[in-house]
Amino acid sequence: MSNRLLLSGVMFIGLCVGCDHRPEGPHLQLPRREWDLGTIPLSEKGHLVQVPVLNSGDADLELLEVKTSCGCTIASRPQPIVHPGEETVVEARVKPEQAGEQVVQLAIRSNDPEAKEQTLVIRWNAIGAFEFRPDHIDFGRIEPFAIRKETIQFIRLATGCRVKNVFSNHPSLETSLAGDVLSVRLAVDEAIGSFEGGIGLELEGTWPTAARIPVTWNVHREIEASPSQLFLGRVFAGEEIEKSIMLIRSTREDFAIKEISVEGIEDLEALGERVEQGVARVNVKWRPAGSSGVHRGRLVVKTSVASHSELTVPISGILADGRSQVSAEHAP
Repeated sequence: MSNRLLLSGVMFIGLCVGCDHRPEGPHLQLPRREWDLGTIPLSEKGHLVQVPVLNSGDADLELLEVKTSCGCTIASRPQPIVHPGEETVVEARVKPEQAGEQVVQLAIRSNDPEAKEQTLVIRWNAIGAFEFRPDHIDFGRIEPFAIRKETIQFIRLATGCRVKNVFSNHPSLETSLAGDVLSVRLAVDEAIGSFEGGIGLELEGTWPTAARIPVTWNVHREIEASPSQLFLGRVFAGEEIEKSIMLIRSTREDFAIKEISVEGIEDLEALGERVEQGVARVNVKWRPAGSSGVHRGRLVVKTSVASHSELTVPISGILADGRSQVSAEHAP
């Protein structure tokens, strides 16, 4: 009987000694390596994450540095010395800068000889109190002087938020707000190229207090006239001058000239012909018989291209005074 009790006592003492065993030196211990905040709202104050840090070693643990991988999360270092068996808390404040999923690393550097830097992960999915559908507008490829319109729906995900003011940062964009519907009007000029603008919004009852909706478009001519404006030159009454305009389709697909009309200049004839696939020519003939001076007008070409059914080319010419011709013929 006494042997059994002695053996049990020895086993208990052994177990207790095993329970009290600590690693030599300081040892930083984290309860887990990942902190998932789930879905959180965008907030100006942010969201506080508290990470317990235990010193499971037999010497003082010194926290040297606490840092994060993103400016959206700010961590503070607690009291730097953690005695053996004691615990402290590292606090990190998460302030999502935009909606969506995000992962940030939090690194703790210490005097732990086995792991001088330990890293944990903080992840979340941030949602705003509102959203726009769509969240951007791309008008795509449009012709010069075109007008396009789009609408954007303001969706409230939380009560109390509203659009206070709307403005655009590009002269080609106009905006108006009716209830929760934002109307955007684009009116372009003759400038060719890719453009980007934006719709700015001031918001109330939410954070952030401002938002921007990007707007993009590309102005191009599917059919390019070369030259883009035609100068017929200086002629005398009774003389005839011929010029031509090349029409080139950017896609190099074939097209047809359906009709040509002349506006503003008398005694001018224009005839179209196909040169090759995707290329046509307009031959212009002018035999003026009117009054002298500068004559201005335009050539209107109607094509079979649906997106560019009408092309306008400015035309000008000078009809000289007949007396100038006589003087020139008898000049020595």
